[in-house]
Parts: sequence; structure tokens; C-alpha cells
Amino acid sequence: MRMAYKRVSTNDGSQNTERQFYKDDSFDKIFEDYASGKNMNRPALHEMINFCREGDEVSVWDLSRIGRTLKGVIEIISLLNGKGVSVRFVKENLTFTAGDDNPIAQLQLHILSAVYQFERTVLLSRQREGIQVAKAKGKYKGRKPTLSAEQRNLLLMKHKEGVRVSDLAREYGVTRATIYKYLAEKVA
Repeated sequence: MRMAYKRVSTNDGSQNTERQFYKDDSFDKIFEDYASGKNMNRPALHEMINFCREGDEVSVWDLSRIGRTLKGVIEIISLLNGKGVSVRFVKENLTFTAGDDNPIAQLQLHILSAVYQFERTVLLSRQREGIQVAKAKGKYKGRKPTLSAEQRNLLLMKHKEGVRVSDLAREYGVTRATIYKYLAEKVA
């Protein structure tokens, strides 16, 4: 089977997967993720890896779509190749097939993946610098709290009464880390 994997970082309408393949490209199945490429926790990626069988081909528009770290890209390609699945990167014109350890392709993979990882690091660094400047000018207030002050106070009271953090997180629809953050702030 011929499959395609598409990924953009957000599903807020500012990014879309349409540019990643042309309309005349035909695939038996297309997997799309709306998640950061920095980690492996992507539902469509896992679905694709589980779906693939020996002899299948996965096409990806470019290396940065499958991952933003060298380690992650290599891990995904190795996992797919280990199942007998070839991985083709259209933009870079690179194909990785199980048993075919082309040293030039491997070098290109490492160089380009490192460049994409560097690009992401620089972008995040600029973002942090911009936030610092905006904070200094009083223009950046940060993210709004997930829970209202009333909800946080209620949460604190429940925790003092012995309700577990995991139960509070489930009840309020937030992570345990968020609960711990509110507990540390001791909003009362």
C-alpha cells in the first residue's frame, strides 16, 4: 500500500496540510496529525506505524513533518524499516528501505534532521526573547489561568479535605501538574 503522513503543529486554522502533497498524488491511506513534531506522542503517527505492513511505502513531504529532532526522525524511520516499510521524503528526494544502508542518504538524513532541529531551537529562543522584551514593557501578561479563582479556592479546600490530586485533575479536566502548580501558589 502507498500511504502518506502529513503533520502541522496546530489545528487552529493558521496551518493546514494541503501544501504537503499535490492533488494528483494518489495514496491508499493518508494519516494526518495536528501536533508538534518534537515528540512521538502523535495519534496518527502511532496509527500509521501500527497499520503499516511489510512492502508498504510511506511518503512524507519533508523530514521536518515526521519529526523535529534527529533522534526522533531516526527512531521513526528505523521502526518503519524494521517492519519492512520504506519511507520516502518527497522534498529531499530521499528513500529509506530496510536493508539498504546508503551512506550518502544516511548523511543527508543526519544533516537535514540536525538543521530542522536547529531551526526549531532558534525559533523557540527568539520566542523566549520576544516574551522577555514584552514582559519588560508590561505588554505580555502570560497565559490566562485554566481555572478561575473560585475554582482554585474550591480545589484547595477539597485537597485539604483529603481529595487526591489525580481525582482533582480528573474532576477539573486539567493535568496533575496544573493541580500541583495551584497547590504551590496556595490561592485562598
